[in-house]
Amino acid sequence: MSTLRARDVLDQAQGFHARLASHFASLGSTAENERARLLFSWLSQHEEKISHFLHRYLGDAPASLLDAWLQNVPEEHALSHCTLIDLSPGADANEIISASRHYDDYLMRLYVGMRDQATRSDVREMFDSLIKMEDAERHRISMNLQTLYDW
Repeated sequence: MSTLRARDVLDQAQGFHARLASHFASLGSTAENERARLLFSWLSQHEEKISHFLHRYLGDAPASLLDAWLQNVPEEHALSHCTLIDLSPGADANEIISASRHYDDYLMRLYVGMRDQATRSDVREMFDSLIKMEDAERHRISMNLQTLYDW
């Protein structure tokens, strides 16, 4: 068990999205077929957008909210423990979509865990908002990836 500030969790999430954006861009540059390149490119842009959103949020949110402590946070919730799935340049669309869903599920579990550990209502509301955003993004990704997959 560890203790984290809300800021620490958002910093980790922001960095994780930036790392995913770079990872997907790198895979896209070496992808063996056009569909995979398109999927990787779209996912990279998507992850970059969320990284920028979280970066802005960290700059705009009140310090009292970001500095709230979350006690007894299970260690496995730290994003630094989520390794990037090793996709090959020859990965097919199903593998790429599965990897994307893996990351989305991991982030959702993180936000739910943080919300459940929060003792302050404003901190719970912040994580509820992130849960809703992540859920909406998961639906949007599914629809967009399915369109690219069907292409």
